[in-house]
Amino acid sequence: MWRKHPAPSPRLTRHPIARRRTLLRQLSVTHSVTAAARSVGMHRQSSYRLRAQLKGQTFDLACGIRAYCP
Repeated sequence: MWRKHPAPSPRLTRHPIARRRTLLRQLSVTHSVTAAARSVGMHRQSSYRLRAQLKGQTFDLACGIRAYCP
């Protein structure tokens, strides 16, 4: 029996890849989750939830690296 792939989570589609890239870029510049999130029109808590939803994926790993890059 064939199974359909599940539809993407509505929460993930709220944050398109371009917005995620900009968030990471701003995080590397400001070293502040609050400032980076504001720059893309998100709340700080939303960025943490997004990272939790993508745990172990590229975005999650990049958040950890970007926050500490000089």
